Amino acid sequence: MTKPQLNDLSIYDDVADQWWSDDIKWVRTLKSMVPGRLKWFDRHIDWAGKRVLDLGCAGGFMAEALAAKGAIVTGIDPAAQAIEAARVHAAQIGHEIRYDVGGRKSFLTGMPALMPLSASMYSNMWRISTKVCAR
Repeated sequence: MTKPQLNDLSIYDDVADQWWSDDIKWVRTLKSMVPGRLKWFDRHIDWAGKRVLDLGCAGGFMAEALAAKGAIVTGIDPAAQAIEAARVHAAQIGHEIRYDVGGRKSFLTGMPALMPLSASMYSNMWRISTKVCAR
């Protein structure tokens, strides 16, 4: 049996030093998608004081938007340099966001009290998160 090929996540680390610069079109596109995605979520939840896990946060666009709405955010991503870029930017603008290097296993072990959020898969994660938060 062949082992499934994982996504090449090095693309996030390769641009980490420019993550917040708007110089890279595909990164700028990701950033520009945040307000629309957040608008969808905002219809369902008041973020103030909620503990949220941004799973696959990369350089922190959604994590920072959630923190600005008062959420207590933890961001997890396997791209270590992207996580470092997220940490630096959050510190520069005064957001207290916890960023950790890891993947879905990090989420599955040790963080059951957080509402999971993966903006790229938001409809599926919404169904999961409502079940987690109901506990």
